[in-house]
Amino acid sequence: GTLMLTLSAISLEIATVVTVMLHNADNPAFGRDTMFAVVMIVLNGIIGIALLVGGLRHHEQTYNLRGAKAYLSLLIPLATLALIWPDFTVTSGVGTLSLVQKLFLLVMSLLMYAAFMVIQTRTHTSFFVAEGEAMEQAPAHPESSRGWPFHAVLLAVYLVLVVLLAKLFALPLETGVARLGMPAMLAGFAVAVLVLAPEGIAAIRAARQNQMQRAMNIGLGTALSTIALTVPAILLIDLFLGRTAVLGLSSANMMMLVLTVCVSILTLGSGRANAMQGLLHLLLFLAYVVLIFSP
Repeated sequence: GTLMLTLSAISLEIATVVTVMLHNADNPAFGRDTMFAVVMIVLNGIIGIALLVGGLRHHEQTYNLRGAKAYLSLLIPLATLALIWPDFTVTSGVGTLSLVQKLFLLVMSLLMYAAFMVIQTRTHTSFFVAEGEAMEQAPAHPESSRGWPFHAVLLAVYLVLVVLLAKLFALPLETGVARLGMPAMLAGFAVAVLVLAPEGIAAIRAARQNQMQRAMNIGLGTALSTIALTVPAILLIDLFLGRTAVLGLSSANMMMLVLTVCVSILTLGSGRANAMQGLLHLLLFLAYVVLIFSP
């Protein structure tokens, strides 16, 4: 269920980003801004609130350290290659990648995420459940009266509706931000808040119920899925439509990403969570919001 929730939110994000990029070539950094906003909101906002709420109610909570390390070990290099690497390459313009670099990043993102999915769902599932729960039997659910073809068709219909809603929402948002003279990054931030609302609620609710492992799976899984799946979508549009996407972050946002990664390694490196850790992540989230309006 956690995995399906994550992939559903990322599908909505990708649909929105692709829609804006296909219909508006004036903002080549929209995909980057949305990805960065998701990472900041998840790692600092959602996880920060979850740690704070859970810590205030339960004082100290535990989660599987091996799972957190697995998420971060893949999230850190992919985020660095996607959002920082383009600022240091010299083959193309600042913040962009050459053809070879685009193909490399596209293939590696999909390949590494596929490998991670195998680890999460097949070979190392014990990493992503709380200690002592691996051998517990999950409660049985009543079988549906309809077969899988019905649910497959229903899923396809929902996906079409999601894409249509993304198109109706994304274009007025982009136009409205420009007409009001607001920062361009605000559009990406708004899209990220919209798609992350269900996951944020689920993660915070799980932390209040002393299910910190589920909160971690939702938060870290969303951040990883965003980088690993949105980057290929952006690069495919770049390659086939010739719309050069800007991926590299500004110096201030690059500093925020590096600081977030460092703090996450420290706060999520013990297997125990408390309210003070949540306050640290919320501090970084507020700093990110300040940078949107005062870069």
